Amino acid sequence: MATRSRDLPIPEPAAVDPAATELARIWSTAGTQVVSLRIGVPDPAAWGYTLADLAHHVATAYQRKSGLDPRKTLRAIKDAFLDEVSAGAPEEPTGVRTRKTPKPKRSTTRATTKVR
Repeated sequence: MATRSRDLPIPEPAAVDPAATELARIWSTAGTQVVSLRIGVPDPAAWGYTLADLAHHVATAYQRKSGLDPRKTLRAIKDAFLDEVSAGAPEEPTGVRTRKTPKPKRSTTRATTKVR
């Protein structure tokens, strides 16, 4: 797929590291989220750390762009996350595909979920 002007740039540390691996892409389209994942690690708990790191990056971005307090932003993210997780998935993701990649112990899962 060709790069479009609204695609996010690859951060320099990842661009220059030949061992860097993209783990996720998330698009918002027509009221849904379309997600492409590379699971990458056998321990699902690693995704908890990844999601927490992502939440910190989001809080920092909101602080830089809008001056929002990162602690309040993190609290809002955490509250919404826990509400959504505890409510359970509203429906099963559609379009889920798993494919083996050339390297062992890697799979790519594509999922489409509704945005609330």
